[in-house]
Amino acid sequence: MLLHKFFLNFAWVVLAASAIALVVLILGTAPDTGRNIGLFYLVILFLCMSFFTLGGFYLRQFLGQREHAQRYLALSSRQALWLSVILVVSLLLSSHELFSWINAVFLLLVFIFLESYLLTKTPNNE
Repeated sequence: MLLHKFFLNFAWVVLAASAIALVVLILGTAPDTGRNIGLFYLVILFLCMSFFTLGGFYLRQFLGQREHAQRYLALSSRQALWLSVILVVSLLLSSHELFSWINAVFLLLVFIFLESYLLTKTPNNE
């Protein structure tokens, strides 16, 4: 089951990388509409989430115990989602020239508190 999820995540990386190339090459010459920009950020979100999930899983597996691989995949997927959202929101704020360090700190604090809430809420006897 774990190998199936790994291959599915790897397929998402390949699909998202090809989609970002498609967005840049084909929609790069089109006028900047909200749909094109939204599609670009959505593809960036999927690419980063897949890439960060694979990286987090292998880092946890390399540094941790091998028998908790299913839990590692769930944790790294959730944390990859938060990290990808932080990256996309930061890129979006930067493109509108609204990015500052105080915004970045508040954004990080929101996701740190959200992740700590989710970690304390889930039971440890899984």
